[in-house]
Amino acid sequence: MLQPGKTYDEVCNGFRWEIPETYNIGLDICDKWARQRYRLALIFENEDGRIEKYTFWDLKNLSNKFANGLNAYGVAKGDRIGILLPQCP
Repeated sequence: MLQPGKTYDEVCNGFRWEIPETYNIGLDICDKWARQRYRLALIFENEDGRIEKYTFWDLKNLSNKFANGLNAYGVAKGDRIGILLPQCP
């Protein structure tokens, strides 16, 4: 939460995230909306002008496939991984 401060630095230094221990951001920003399969989440236009549209349902399924792939490689809850991806879907 942002707390009032007299200066920008005071506000920045006083900021703290209040995240519940069992919070899952994927559920909150994607899966809730995926219940309506048609709900548009992302429109991407590549360098050639081709447009791709993704619904929240699509993103949820792609995310689940990725998680299952990590699981197949032995990545488990609590493991830390780093991923470097281009700026495209």
